[in-house]
Amino acid sequence: MSLISFVTRIHFADRVLEDALPEELGRLSVRRPLVLVGGAGEEEAERLLDALPGRDDPLTFAAEGRGAAETCLGRAADRFAAEGCDGIVGFGGARPLDLARLLGPPGVPVVLVPTRIDSIGLGPISLDTGRRSPRPPRDPSAILCDATLTLGGEPGAVAAAGFDVLVHCLEAYLGTAYNPPADGIALEGLRRAFANLERTVAEGRDLPARREMLAAALNAGMAAHKGFGGIEAAAKAAHAADVVV
Repeated sequence: MSLISFVTRIHFADRVLEDALPEELGRLSVRRPLVLVGGAGEEEAERLLDALPGRDDPLTFAAEGRGAAETCLGRAADRFAAEGCDGIVGFGGARPLDLARLLGPPGVPVVLVPTRIDSIGLGPISLDTGRRSPRPPRDPSAILCDATLTLGGEPGAVAAAGFDVLVHCLEAYLGTAYNPPADGIALEGLRRAFANLERTVAEGRDLPARREMLAAALNAGMAAHKGFGGIEAAAKAAHAADVVV
């Protein structure tokens, strides 16, 4: 028997952050979110703060750097409890998005806002959090995909991010589980990545290309619910062998 489910609420549009973030926090009755920030530029971070309800008193937590993920998760959990937070916003690259999915008790709303093209906060996480998180990562309550947040970046890093998306689509498609919707989503992600990765790397401000690669990342994240295989297993082993994340 195959159990197939897809996945969460997703806003996908240029400059959707400013409208969708207060809308989703209101829908979820979140009045005091803890905002995990990492891997985003100053301009993008300022846009996030401007879009938050209660702009004068944002509760932010720096979820970047090369410290151990277990320690970072523990400090974030302490801050969440001490401040009486009722929701979580993950903003930036893979690290804050992954931590947001692991943080807080069950039932706490999680809204993710990716600022890179390789991680939107669906599928497996890339962090080794040791004993801090015995439960699996949650699917977010909502994801805001805004390609205008992803512009820029060093070409090598952009290329690596794009290939990560491409490989995740390929591995999901080649996985042995039976999930026809995921197969179609993965193939569409491959098509988008092949057509736009070179432009994305060559032209850092090419918004249509970034939008297509962000769409491919969305495809990869949704197809990941079918499951991955050997490539992901090897990547997990590499993370586990490293002393920092």
